[in-house]
Amino acid sequence: MKTGGGKKSQRVRAYTSCNEARKAVKQRRKLEPFKTPAKRYLVSRALGRGGHQGSDTMNIEANKIAGAVLSTLLVVMGLNMTAGIVFAPRKPAVSGFELPSEEPAAAGGAAAAVAEEPIAVRLAKADIAKGEKATAACKACHTFDKGGANKVGPHLFDVYGRNEGSVAGFGYSAAMKGRTDKAWDADALDHFLKNPKAYVPGTIMAFAGIAKPETRADVVAYLNSLADAPKPLPKP
Repeated sequence: MKTGGGKKSQRVRAYTSCNEARKAVKQRRKLEPFKTPAKRYLVSRALGRGGHQGSDTMNIEANKIAGAVLSTLLVVMGLNMTAGIVFAPRKPAVSGFELPSEEPAAAGGAAAAVAEEPIAVRLAKADIAKGEKATAACKACHTFDKGGANKVGPHLFDVYGRNEGSVAGFGYSAAMKGRTDKAWDADALDHFLKNPKAYVPGTIMAFAGIAKPETRADVVAYLNSLADAPKPLPKP
């Protein structure tokens, strides 16, 4: 009985040794692609840990990735907060801004105002050639030649001395149609050229006006020249 038992134990040990030898051969074959001893050591340790150790390794790697993402988010948030503090616009205590104040009042309490010379005085120094240059932009809406057609505005040949709103066939605004009893003399043309909407309230003419008095006088002299027989201009 003892002898038989010994033989059985020998067979078990022999079988176990064979299995271990096979495992060792398989492991060496797995390690063959890894040339350096360090790589073989790491791979052998990974193979020896089993599924539980592999899951632990995966958890560690996942934690590292999550930590890196969280760190990046914290850095970005910190930069945004810092930029908001450094570059935040400063709101004024009072919204808007102050408009420039008027010129200081002259002695006596009245504001100094430069009075324009009468149109007659300015016409005595007027330059017809300058007046023609000043009306260059007006040619987009008016014709200045004899027999010229009406455009956006009525033709202006022989306009000096003509009644306001009297050109046949032109569609005047209601405000201008009610002024046919007034003539385009030097004073009327001067005021109209200065501010059309103030001179004819309700006019639809899109013209801001000429602010410079001398330029208006030049234009009036030029308009008077647009006639077969120019009319005498007022004298100072």
